[in-house]
Amino acid sequence: MIQKIYLILVCVALTFQACEKTEYVKADPQLEFTVVRDNMVFVEGATVSLFSNQQDWELKSNVVQTLQTDSKGQAIFENLGEQKYYFLVEKDELNNLADIAATHEPLKTGKRAEVLVKIMKNNF
Repeated sequence: MIQKIYLILVCVALTFQACEKTEYVKADPQLEFTVVRDNMVFVEGATVSLFSNQQDWELKSNVVQTLQTDSKGQAIFENLGEQKYYFLVEKDELNNLADIAATHEPLKTGKRAEVLVKIMKNNF
């Protein structure tokens, strides 16, 4: 039980830090997702959908872009605007509705923001 709480706290801490890589040289912002499930196992084939505002996210409408994660659980969105994005990550019965659902702050030109997302089965 303590290990699960520790793992959740580590995931939350890493997510809120959302590092920015500066080696990225294109002008438009990028957003890199790493999707994991229990025990920090990478999730291949998860669908990551971006939304430009909370209302669209709630209604699951007006998707900006959608990508699938690779074998390392990663999906990289390019050619984005300088704004905050909302996202939905899904794979089978797993999703991120119990975890974070938006970037911490607006994306910045010339930078790549990173988000670590844990997906799990929700019993809502």
